[in-house]
Amino acid sequence: MKKTILILSVLAFIASGCGNKKEKVPFDLTTFPSEWRSLTKENGKLMVCEDPFQMLRIDGNKFVHIYYARGEQSDFEYEILNSYQTGDTIVIELKGDNEGNIISKFIWMDKEKGLIEWLSNDEIFVVNDRFSEYLTKSPDDVGKSHPVKQFDFNSNICYDYEGTLGEAAIQLSICVPENAEFCDGSYCYKKYENKIKLSGVFNGDQIELTEFINDKPNGFFKGKAFTDDTDRFEGIWTDASGKKQLEFKLTLMSSVSNNPPDYRRYSDFSANDDDVENFMKKVKSSIANSDKEWLANHIRYPLNTTLNGTEKITVKDKQQLIGNFEQIFYPAYKEEIKKHCVCNMFTNSQGIMLGRGEIWMGMNNEIIAINNDF
Repeated sequence: MKKTILILSVLAFIASGCGNKKEKVPFDLTTFPSEWRSLTKENGKLMVCEDPFQMLRIDGNKFVHIYYARGEQSDFEYEILNSYQTGDTIVIELKGDNEGNIISKFIWMDKEKGLIEWLSNDEIFVVNDRFSEYLTKSPDDVGKSHPVKQFDFNSNICYDYEGTLGEAAIQLSICVPENAEFCDGSYCYKKYENKIKLSGVFNGDQIELTEFINDKPNGFFKGKAFTDDTDRFEGIWTDASGKKQLEFKLTLMSSVSNNPPDYRRYSDFSANDDDVENFMKKVKSSIANSDKEWLANHIRYPLNTTLNGTEKITVKDKQQLIGNFEQIFYPAYKEEIKKHCVCNMFTNSQGIMLGRGEIWMGMNNEIIAINNDF
């Protein structure tokens, strides 16, 4: 089973192939094919994530690892010594410590899906423009497709999927208690952000989920959870009458602890899960409506962020937040916040995350991080 999966602001980078020749050909990191440019928001920048959240940025001759921990950001820069191409693989040599230099490789897995593998020494990330996935396997496996296998669910874990039901964008969470024969959870349409309760069973390689509205069965998900290059849950949804059917295709984006006895998602930060998600709804609406006063009153200071996504700033108090509001919550960042759903947000010991990490909240319903340099 693949491990440590999370959705945060993830982008991919690769260059066009140069045939099957294996000789080293110098590669200019400032040049990218049109396929790559279409996946990136900033040309020349590669970003990938895991838990705790890590981003990788290539900027000129600098190779920057960015780590997020408890809402704080730390940057570690490496000097790029060399970059070259062998076949379809881009290789970047970095200046390391006394134990030697670091080698990072990038190779296409599936050009149609925009899927690449990033190999950094013995660590491999499978990356596309929507997610990244940390894997542990042999470097010899880089670039190879993976066989389809049944996905293994573990007890006391919630598995969070994202994708489509028919043409509608949804998020769906399957939570497995200690008795792994049964499961429950919820899903929501991202447009509305209202949770619909789920209850289900594992039936061989099938998962059967019943959705409830006003405590009455309203529809049924029946499908398979499997893993190949990604972890997926796919099948058919049928309404209660049996007359309407829709296909659903979901990708696993993250997993979180679901610990007994109460099985509350945000138990480390709040006594009530609904309070957390209602607070984040208020955060979203306040950003959209430029409610400066409310936001300024619900931030933990000092706060490290940026102005217009580029200039680093430490906001020391409420007055400074209000004075720089339009530069912190600039238009592109506001639009990004609108896209994200508050249902079943990712959480760990660091806090609770909206989207891919654009907003973090902590104890006592306060914002502990505003990551606006996406």
